[in-house]
Amino acid sequence: MPTADSFTALGGGNGFPYCLSKVDVSSSDYWTTLGGTQKGGTATESEKNLSIVNAMKIVWNFESIDFTLSSNTSGGSKSISSLDDSGKKPKERLCNPGISDSKTETGSGNSLVAEYNDIPTFTFSRFYDGSTSDENNYVGVGMAPSLDASSPPSLFDISGSASTANIAYRLSGVGVEPNQFFSGSSYVTRETGYVTISGLPFVYEVAAKGSSSDSRSVSSTACSASGSGSGGYAVNFSGPSFTFYTYS
Repeated sequence: MPTADSFTALGGGNGFPYCLSKVDVSSSDYWTTLGGTQKGGTATESEKNLSIVNAMKIVWNFESIDFTLSSNTSGGSKSISSLDDSGKKPKERLCNPGISDSKTETGSGNSLVAEYNDIPTFTFSRFYDGSTSDENNYVGVGMAPSLDASSPPSLFDISGSASTANIAYRLSGVGVEPNQFFSGSSYVTRETGYVTISGLPFVYEVAAKGSSSDSRSVSSTACSASGSGSGGYAVNFSGPSFTFYTYS
């Protein structure tokens, strides 16, 4: 694991370098705090505390997210394998919080996009299972970075295409069923649910689209679509995992 220099931060007096907004997530089809409390559950004090610890782990200690994203057509192949902190060490986030990274690869009949977004004062929120004016509804810290928790920007998302085959995947703290990937299209396989990645709980949304003869597959950590026409084509995603800094 990468090593960073130790430091002390007062932050916003809450463990973060900024204040957190309040979000009522009760109307979302799926939601989870970073302490593991899910829709329909009751948050314990230990889960509330863990949600803050895990959120701070992402804010201060994120170094990279690794995965396999590839696209192949008769015209060639493209791939993306990681997104990172662009060299912004944890101590540098004191006065300049937030990490964003994106990569795009395009070729002959194929394209790939991967994005990571930790947006200051926007990505992390205090979750409430009901009115935000009643602190008894507070369930922990999660990722629904807009006051309308039904369609938040995600912490991590990818998309890919190869000929008629298309895939999409995202990690966030809330989700809808069915998700809105490839809305209005035919021959789409979609899934929304809960997943734990590198010890952190998320809501995942995933979809694969193709022609009537294309193969499609989705799961909590992977998706793919492929076909045999035009010399064969395939687009695949799998295996997201996080790397975090440790301290000297």
